[in-house]
Amino acid sequence: MLYHHEAPSHFSGGMISTFVGNKTRQRHGCLADAVSCMPLKSRFHGCGKSAEAAFPLAVVILVLTCISRTASAQPPDDAAKKYQDQQKHLVQDISAIKGSLLTKELKGVAADPEKDIKGVTGEFEKIERTYRSVIRNGTNREAGPDFDALKTGLEYRIFALSDPDIQANYRDLDAAFSNLSRDIIAARSIANPQDQQQFRQMVCRVALPLLEKVINEGNLVARSLAIDILPEMETLSPSAVQRRLEMFDEVDDALIRILKDEKQPDVVKLRAASSIKRFLEKADAVPQVQLALADAMVAELKKPVTAWEYQYYLIEALTHTNVPREVVGVKKASILEAMAEVMQDTRRDILVRCAAAGAVGKIGFDSQINFEPLAWKTAQLAVEAGLTIGQQPPSTRRELCGWHLYTAFHHETAAGLNNSRNPEGMLNRAANNEVVRAAYEHVLPIAKSLMFSKGAVGNNDVLKTNGWVRESKPASLAFDASSPPLNP
Repeated sequence: MLYHHEAPSHFSGGMISTFVGNKTRQRHGCLADAVSCMPLKSRFHGCGKSAEAAFPLAVVILVLTCISRTASAQPPDDAAKKYQDQQKHLVQDISAIKGSLLTKELKGVAADPEKDIKGVTGEFEKIERTYRSVIRNGTNREAGPDFDALKTGLEYRIFALSDPDIQANYRDLDAAFSNLSRDIIAARSIANPQDQQQFRQMVCRVALPLLEKVINEGNLVARSLAIDILPEMETLSPSAVQRRLEMFDEVDDALIRILKDEKQPDVVKLRAASSIKRFLEKADAVPQVQLALADAMVAELKKPVTAWEYQYYLIEALTHTNVPREVVGVKKASILEAMAEVMQDTRRDILVRCAAAGAVGKIGFDSQINFEPLAWKTAQLAVEAGLTIGQQPPSTRRELCGWHLYTAFHHETAAGLNNSRNPEGMLNRAANNEVVRAAYEHVLPIAKSLMFSKGAVGNNDVLKTNGWVRESKPASLAFDASSPPLNP
């Protein structure tokens, strides 16, 4: 039986600023310097359905500029300083890339270093009509004039993201990204699902190596925009005939390669984490794919010196997995175990730890999970949040800490409540557990104060919750037989 606790009236009121598609909602604070413009879903219970689209182009550029200057939240020990210096040099090297893959690589254009964008555009215009026709109507042959036009057109569209002249003009860059995004999800006019899928697989097979070239050789803006295209690589869209969305089956591998590439700075990997989140939101990914993506993200999350912004986005992506445990070998609850480790790690930023607590209420689970110690640990974390960020002036970071503590227990939307396979919130996952309910009742006042109070979190709320934590520690702090117990 699901536990449906009515949200406090505050939760249908003011909202944290969010970028949802290209719409900016009201904000009263910033999510720190580096992520003040990151898109975050509409957060509060009762505010309706929302979905995150690709970041607005101006936001991409701003976030890249900010995060490339942001230091890690970890103490400046030798390891942290070395890591930060490596990141700084990686960003500087990639930012210094000035060449254009458009003028360098586009087939049919002579290798002429003096040839400018106008000349390349002229070459594209020669085949543009054929290219548009193929994109609209499809082709079933990977040879001949139609296929050549398709390849040349996609090369132009993709390599345009890397061109300095196009990047110098926002309107040109926005048009380049929009045109590519439209063409990648092409051929919707093909009525037959099998024909549509066959053609779009062809488009993706041509496009993916070109996108990876930009991801590996372009500057920061080009790499980020190319990564943003990856979740658009659908091979079959839902329709009256075909209701299941299917993604190109090499997209997840491409995203994993980015996370594992030591030559990519974290600012680029953050974009990959964002795209993984969108991929998981859209696709009904099989457990093996979800676990492969999760393993790569958890490996990044285990690095102790990465910037908190990157850690935060890795957790945001992991919340969209619904596989409770590994499917081969020792069937560990590996994603939940990673969240528990982050919650307990006092070296990490408090917002990252609260986000991990919120993830406990969303990621996949099964009947073997014991939520008592996790609820108790969340209450302990709420005390820490109240004593640290809760004593600071209101900000979006503070509000988000409160929000994640709240959603650790409570569903975010009606869909989260009614999801019989993976209901959201520990209240709905362990509906009859008295410890979980008691933990929620003690966390809620602190969470509300973090989100809505103009002053510091009250001492009485913190002391009351801390007293409960000290008196109510579960006899066993093991949340799963395959994972180590929580710290006392």
